[in-house]
Amino acid sequence: MNLQIPISEIISLVKEKTGRDIILQVIDVHTIRACYEIKVNIPLLGQKSKNVNMDIFVEKVEGNDIFIQYSTNIIGGDMIIAQILSSSFLHKYKALYTQADSIIIFHLNEVPQIKDMLKKIDIHSISFDENTIIVNFHMRL
Repeated sequence: MNLQIPISEIISLVKEKTGRDIILQVIDVHTIRACYEIKVNIPLLGQKSKNVNMDIFVEKVEGNDIFIQYSTNIIGGDMIIAQILSSSFLHKYKALYTQADSIIIFHLNEVPQIKDMLKKIDIHSISFDENTIIVNFHMRL
């Protein structure tokens, strides 16, 4: 079975939860690019903005763990992302674990809102098409 999640819903959810506008763009079947505009007030120069992009590559799904690699293609950018993720609310639930080499392990069974659902399904893969995130899964009998 496939669950198809429109990328527009993810963008709306991020806006609702954080108040921030992001852009999500599918690069290929395993990679999506997240773009965010950072605005900074610089004395004497005024407000400056910079678009920051992060490519998110879904390496594999093992059980209820999703292995993701990310890259900003900015010197020091991956280290900054690692610091932001380490302070993420997902660490509160022990749902997110960051490794060296810009790899994240997302422990789905540690997220209270979906923990019970995961007892009934096995996730096999996560991929992307033009405007959709596709979660391939099977129901447990």
